[in-house]
Amino acid sequence: MSASYETRPAFRSRSPVEGPDWDAIVAHSRHGSVYQTAAWAEAKGERTERQVVVLRTGNDDSILGGAQLLIRRIAPGVTAAYVPYGPLVLTDAAHKPTASVQRLVDLIESRARDAGCAVVFIQPPRTDRSIETVLTQRGYRPSPLEVGTSAGIEVPLDVSNDEMFNRLVKVRRRNVRRSERRGVTVDLVGPDHLPMLHRLHTQSARHHGFDPMSLDYLNRQWTALGEAGYLHIFAASIEGQVRAAGTCLAYGPLAEFKLTGWDGSDIAGRACINDATNWAMMKWANSRGFERFDLGGLPRELAIEALEQGSDERLRGTSSEFKHGWGAEVAIFPTTFERLLRPVGHLTYRLPSRLLSDDGWGGRMINWVRRT
Repeated sequence: MSASYETRPAFRSRSPVEGPDWDAIVAHSRHGSVYQTAAWAEAKGERTERQVVVLRTGNDDSILGGAQLLIRRIAPGVTAAYVPYGPLVLTDAAHKPTASVQRLVDLIESRARDAGCAVVFIQPPRTDRSIETVLTQRGYRPSPLEVGTSAGIEVPLDVSNDEMFNRLVKVRRRNVRRSERRGVTVDLVGPDHLPMLHRLHTQSARHHGFDPMSLDYLNRQWTALGEAGYLHIFAASIEGQVRAAGTCLAYGPLAEFKLTGWDGSDIAGRACINDATNWAMMKWANSRGFERFDLGGLPRELAIEALEQGSDERLRGTSSEFKHGWGAEVAIFPTTFERLLRPVGHLTYRLPSRLLSDDGWGGRMINWVRRT
């Protein structure tokens, strides 16, 4: 099919195409992600502007793809647009994906320039590697500031719970059994448990030395994602008292472990309450027909080394060893790409690379954007 392309007018945040209609486009794409839904943009709050571009054929006005852009000021005088796990190409355009991706990137850059953005970040969908080639050809480069996970640890959910249990390493099986003997129960709960979740999450953050999500952010996430049916809260109790909790973000074929917290008490530790929470989430995802359970991000360099070595030895002694013990597989996803749309001086992406690490100014900036 030959097609001519045309740009549609800007879609504002309250246009119908950006709500249910846009979400229908995301769902129709074989690479659709919750991070491209209207609910995810809503969860980012008022400081983030949302824009959508849609690619249509000039023949019959059918939709070939689209992308949701999130626009935010990231430094004084510097506004950025980022496209998390996009752009999306629909099945109908699969016979000529390169042309569709090229045109979609044109639309993304045009919309970002119209919004006054100095830089655009694009992280292609997890399961679509073809977009990386197009971005590289257009002058994009891998960004030191990843706006999303580019490597992770996933559990295949294609077997019974018993078979899934047998995939766990010995210590995880032992701890799950111990939690059952100690009477740990894990329940799916509602938004009334958000203050409890925040309290436990903050306690864990203090213990492990990371910055916690704010209660305001958790409330926004529930309003946007929980009410849409994407976000789920699990609470683990011993003797009727909640001592651990976690959230799971579920969309399409993927369920993701997102946030956790526990009170650090001896009784919770002896009962292996965190193992119980993880195992309950995995069983829940398996029973709901999800194909994969993502246990969270993994440093990309570490993931590459583990895959090159063909074993999990590289993960031993690291913070990711706990995740891998759940019968999981290391996975590499497309990284974040960036392109400067106008000069921004030395305050941003011409800084020494050490400032762009997770511990540097750039890393802290991106982490702040993620948390708020």
